Amino acid sequence: MSEQGYVSASGAHAATHPPTDPSPAWPHRVEYQVTREAIKAFCAAIGEQHPLCTDLSHAQAAGYRDLVAPPMFAAVYALAAIEAVQDDPATDFDYERAVHGAQEFRWDPRRPVLAGDTVVSDGRLSEVHRRGALRFFMMLSRSRLPTGESLCDGVWTAIVRDPPGAVDA
Repeated sequence: MSEQGYVSASGAHAATHPPTDPSPAWPHRVEYQVTREAIKAFCAAIGEQHPLCTDLSHAQAAGYRDLVAPPMFAAVYALAAIEAVQDDPATDFDYERAVHGAQEFRWDPRRPVLAGDTVVSDGRLSEVHRRGALRFFMMLSRSRLPTGESLCDGVWTAIVRDPPGAVDA
């Protein structure tokens, strides 16, 4: 994390990006209220010790109104939108046969997520493709402030194995 600007999980400064949404259909929306406690708990869980994320007086001295969420906190505020996609009966997602495949985030470099923010995340199924007995579900999330200001876009992949005896489609 840099005090000069918001950075990606790799440490590189994030590039300005267009929304990942090629269509207007975002059927699943959730709101998440970011709290100091949630940021501190996340930091403790991942071993993040940067004072912008853990020390209110340091964050305020650096010009932020409250604690700064580390970039990967996107997994917290956007996850409910992805779970809503997976829970949608039209998605045909089987949790009992699923494993996490990948997730990728692109952060807007202009604005970090702060304690006190309300984050609105939308989710949708992007595609499902098959390789043998495996179905790969690609889901998209976009997270914004209620004003529409961009925070983070995500691509999430889950892999679901067919039940025993299923015929490959």
